Amino acid sequence: MTSAPARRSGSRALLLLVGAMAAMAPAGPSADARRLPPRETPASVYAESTTRRVRVDASSAAAQGPVDAPLTMVLFAEFQDPFTARVQPTLQLLRDAYGADLRIVFRHRPLDFHAHSRNAARAAQEALEQGGATWFWAMHDKLLASQSALDVESLVTYARELGLDEQRFRRALGDGRHDAVIAVDEADAEYLGARASPNFFVNGVQITGAQPLEAFRAVMDAELALATRAMALGASRQDIYGLAMATPRAAPGAPSAANGAVAATPADAPVFRVPLDPNQPVRGAADALVTVVVFSDFQCPFCARVVPTLASLEQRYGRDLRLVFRHNPLPFHQDAMPAAQAAVEAFVQRGSPGFWAMHDLLFANPRALSRADLERYAQQVGLDMRRFSAALDQQTHRARVEADMDAARALGASGTPTFFINGRQLTGAQPEARFVEAVDRALAEAQALVSSGTPRRQVYARSIRNGLTTPPPQPPSAGTGTAAAGRPARWRR
Repeated sequence: MTSAPARRSGSRALLLLVGAMAAMAPAGPSADARRLPPRETPASVYAESTTRRVRVDASSAAAQGPVDAPLTMVLFAEFQDPFTARVQPTLQLLRDAYGADLRIVFRHRPLDFHAHSRNAARAAQEALEQGGATWFWAMHDKLLASQSALDVESLVTYARELGLDEQRFRRALGDGRHDAVIAVDEADAEYLGARASPNFFVNGVQITGAQPLEAFRAVMDAELALATRAMALGASRQDIYGLAMATPRAAPGAPSAANGAVAATPADAPVFRVPLDPNQPVRGAADALVTVVVFSDFQCPFCARVVPTLASLEQRYGRDLRLVFRHNPLPFHQDAMPAAQAAVEAFVQRGSPGFWAMHDLLFANPRALSRADLERYAQQVGLDMRRFSAALDQQTHRARVEADMDAARALGASGTPTFFINGRQLTGAQPEARFVEAVDRALAEAQALVSSGTPRRQVYARSIRNGLTTPPPQPPSAGTGTAAAGRPARWRR
């Protein structure tokens, strides 16, 4: 039996050992250390900024300046507007002052009370199509210097002076080939609150009107200082615009939130009846609550641009989202119809998986859609080449493609891409935020139907059953954002 003194001696030894081990252990953070702010990063430079900015698509090819410029100015303007002409010397001073630190991107904002502004926008876009950014800016300068002479023959004269293909230019003014591009720019301008011309967004910070040089410099110097801080913390020049766009506030023209949901369209926006059938390629669950029907063209650059957006939506919404593809090859895209028929043959031979494999190859190669290219893609997809060649030779699937084109025309989907999200129309390669708003609204409506007893598989049919089959008539003031007063619309259902 151990004596009491021995036990006390052992206890003292144990306490000494514990104390020694505690002294050797790493010390925890001090109170001062716990109060230190988190380490600053390039992202935090913009996340912690109180500057109000909005997310603006700056991907247009109508751009001047290095792609890695830390200042990106997106300009929404039109060519018949005297204020746009007035601000040009200021913009030149800014180019001179900021040099390689500034990139200017032009987007269209034609105002319909200027009779020639839309044709002038088509002229500039055709110059971009024929000769890239160099010819676009050359046409831009001619148009703004000649605002009193923007009739068709004057525009053709400017095209001739620049060395453009005159016949192709004339066709572009009349056949609407650039209208979808212009419409996307107009929709974005409206969404962003750029309701007048000119409107500027410098790394997402809005400047409205032909402001004096000092107003631009105040914004641009502040943005350049933020960019310099971010680059000192490891960001590259090319990272800056993405960082600025990562944490924007709500756009001035964006619909407001209600009950946690954001409306993408007005509450009375029409629903169209866009039926589905087994001959349409589908990706997604049969009982998805939201169905996105896209009318698209494999040679259309804006259709290609929106493919990653749709993939992102599919990942975001999972089994709640279903994507349905329908064809609308535009007549001025000479390779679009054969590409559409190639995709239909892939669907016939290998179902939806075969179609989507061909779809991805076609959109990844919009400038390589010759017959030899189509045959190469068919081999990659694993199609029976004898059947594939016969289908193209005999135009076996032309009638099916034309049926989709007729449906698009009946629904008013004249441009590509056009989307119907549970029947509500969204036009153009819109920013992903616009799709999210539209899908969130459709999802909320679908969930309400399910809550009231509608089976998931019947949600789409229920959502569109009373929809329109033709678009509502446009009021005389269409394009200005105002409706004809006192005249009820008669929509065909």
